Parts: sequence; C-alpha cells; structure tokens
Amino acid sequence: CQSRTPGPPRQTLSLPASSEAITTRTATMRTALLFAAILAAAAAAAVPAEQPVATRTCGRRDADHTLNSCIRHNIQTFIPHVKDGGKFGLPRLEPFAVPETAFDLLTGLVDFHAAVSNMTVHGLSDAMVRDVRAELSDDAMLLDVDLLLPKVSFRGMLELSGGQILALPFKGRGTFNFGFTDINATWRARGKRQAGEQHMTVESVTPTYSVGGMTTDIQLLNAGIPNLDRVINAVMNHYWTVMVDMGKPYVQKPISHQLQGVFNTLFQNVPYDQMFPA
Repeated sequence: CQSRTPGPPRQTLSLPASSEAITTRTATMRTALLFAAILAAAAAAAVPAEQPVATRTCGRRDADHTLNSCIRHNIQTFIPHVKDGGKFGLPRLEPFAVPETAFDLLTGLVDFHAAVSNMTVHGLSDAMVRDVRAELSDDAMLLDVDLLLPKVSFRGMLELSGGQILALPFKGRGTFNFGFTDINATWRARGKRQAGEQHMTVESVTPTYSVGGMTTDIQLLNAGIPNLDRVINAVMNHYWTVMVDMGKPYVQKPISHQLQGVFNTLFQNVPYDQMFPA
C-alpha cells in the first residue's frame, strides 16, 4: 500500500513480539527531517531571488571559521522568509501540511494499520542552525550542517483498520497528536565538479539524527473496545526510544536518496562560482 499523494509513504518495522519492541511510524519523522534539509540546502545555495534576503557572500577560500559562520548565517536568515510559504518555490512552513500518509504498528500486543489525513506539522520554523562545517575546493565540496528542532508536533485525523489487541479485532477513527522534542540532525553532503563544468554535482547526502523525547496522544471514537486509545498511547509512550532507534534505518535511506535530488536541483540552478566564489 502506498500513499496516494506526494506525502511520505507507509513504512513498517516488523519486530518479534517476544522482544516487546514496537514498530514505528517513520513518515512523520521523515517529513520534519526532509523539510529541514530542503531549507538548509536552499539557503546554502543562495537561491532567494523573489525577495531580498540579507544573505552574505561566502567565499570558498575564506578561513574555515569565516566560511562556516557565513553559511550558518545564510541558512538561519533564510528560514523566516519561508515560514508563510509562497516564496522560492517552497510550500508553507508553519504549519506544514501533509494531506495523506500511512503507518503500521505491529507489536504482537497491539497491531493496526493507520491511514492518516489532514496532517499538519508544527514547529519547523523554529529550526536552529547549530553549526556548519564546510570544506570547499575548486572541484570538491564537503558540507556538514547541524540543525536543532526544539519541538515538533504532528496533528491530524487517522483511521485504524486490520487492528488486533490480544487477538481481538478492532477498527476505528479519531485524532492524533505526536510530539517530538530536541531533534538534533546532521546533513553531510559530498559533491564534485567535473573539469569545465559550472555546476557542482552532489554525489551523496547522509542524514543522521537523534530525538530527545516523544509523546503519543491518540483519541478514538467508537473503536468497539473500551479505553483502546489509552492502551495504544501507553504502549507507544512506553517504548518510544525503541521506536525511534528501530526506525532510523527506514528513515535515513529514503531521505538520503530524496535529499540528493533536492540538493542537486538547487545546485544545478546556481553556478558553483556564484554560490561560493573563489
């Protein structure tokens, strides 16, 4: 089953019931990380042309601390300009809308498939650029960007199907609020420029992240089992660290592929010598 809109696709983490671990929804985390990375890439590439933005010119031969500080300033300055959307080809950032997506929970204790609709993501505009480390030459680039998202929440409607709790079937619909705190993410982009070419080609983007905390609040109507939402919330809140850790391989690989395309689109629109003059 695939998402029917450009939103993130369904992901499943199947874990042995005996481990008491949980499968996790990776689509929500992927949405936050991907959009934060798009902002970083767009700002680093100095793409703003529709409206003046107080960016600086970052020379690739500048001293390390000067270059790093310059790129960091440009990314942080860029974020408020896309908060309300409609600029630079980016959608509204606050809140960020995801029309549809899906996730599975498979624990052996509580199992279900959830179709999510009308999801909004809050807190992306509060992203802080903690650090930038750039190594730039005439034909190669290594760029690390550290971002902190202090608090991100995902709210919307969900419909549960194929559910089982202790072998009892159930289904239902209701609302959800997933909260994440202290998301620390790093994007490492590597690129090369062939002789005679104007543009840098990004060969890889490697994302890593950690999460300080996560909460789940699902409210169901007419699920057929009393207090079912309380059971689901208790399980997901208890095992949140397992959910985040087990979800990382499912988040990082697809995001890496998507980010490489995003970075290359931006870098192909701005000549390297204009982006980072010699």
